[in-house]
Amino acid sequence: MKHLLITAIFCAFLSLQAFPAGKVILETIETAAKVSGKTLSHGARSSAARALSKAMAKYGDEAMKITRQGGLEVLKRSAEYGDDFWRIARHADPAAIRSLALHADKLLPVAKRIGPAFLKLEAKAPGLALKAVNCFGDDSVKLLAKLPPDDVS
Repeated sequence: MKHLLITAIFCAFLSLQAFPAGKVILETIETAAKVSGKTLSHGARSSAARALSKAMAKYGDEAMKITRQGGLEVLKRSAEYGDDFWRIARHADPAAIRSLALHADKLLPVAKRIGPAFLKLEAKAPGLALKAVNCFGDDSVKLLAKLPPDDVS
């Protein structure tokens, strides 16, 4: 009986400690779903929460911030590209994170090659950064990224 009581108290203590963190993760998933324009079933929500929990264990609170800004696609892309995606997304402007999450297959290799200036340009004018690289080369991105958003195009 004594062991049962100790176990019950221990489980209650653990659930009270885990509740605030779990609540923040679920709120992040809901925010990401709104950014993505999707509604989640209970199973999809718990699956996304598990993926975000794993990412937060490895990358810290930045994973939560990036997921809020980029939507549910961030979790999908991070499963596909792993450390490369998180490393690039950490240095991206908030506006570029969504583009990176949606078009990681095209943007990620170029962002790895050129660096944060590429995603800065992508944030100013979505879709233009890749065209600038194709037309003018890698060096043009650093110059274009310094221009105001209205002058970039």
